[in-house]
Amino acid sequence: EYYKGGYNRGGGRREGFGSGKGGGRFGRFANQGHESLHSNASPRMETSGSGSGRREEMLVLTVVNHPEIIENHFEEFAALRLSSPQLDRLRRAIIDIAAVESSLDYASMGHHLAKRKLSGQVRELQSAARSLDWFAGTDAAFEDARSGWLHVLARHKREALEKEVKTAERDLGENATAENLDRLKIAKQALQNAAGNEAELDGFGLASGRKSNI
Repeated sequence: EYYKGGYNRGGGRREGFGSGKGGGRFGRFANQGHESLHSNASPRMETSGSGSGRREEMLVLTVVNHPEIIENHFEEFAALRLSSPQLDRLRRAIIDIAAVESSLDYASMGHHLAKRKLSGQVRELQSAARSLDWFAGTDAAFEDARSGWLHVLARHKREALEKEVKTAERDLGENATAENLDRLKIAKQALQNAAGNEAELDGFGLASGRKSNI
């Protein structure tokens, strides 16, 4: 059963997950098979707290509702680390679909997810959308959805790096080896490099007819 909720950017109700089909791989993914896509994805990280779970839901749901995002940010989505096995399963399905289908939109993404029997999970995410930031919803303009997604992605990565620094500090305290010291230096450098990587939000919301902060 296909999901049948959501509204388009012009305010009218969308038909929902339809039967749109794409053809051919994205050009830059033409030589990548499914196994390589999954092997390149980072392992799940352990996260806790409602903030992390909320961000994970936004990162996946925004791509479900605006799959055009994945055309320019495939690698970032494929490397996304999620704590929820259910969300990670949905993420992997989206990766598989994007690897073989081109010109994906909301309806065609829904069609392919429904074929994989993931409509129920998508419906649950959509029902929770009211508690998430508005840009994750179907009525947000693509420009705003992409900006919001990139901003949340940067926050998500930064939190992961902060945890890696804490883990490296703990390991060095428990076992003061040159290897653990190098690991801590690398983790701190990665965190420093990630500083200020949030997406520029000037004009955020205007394309959707609103003005809002993340």
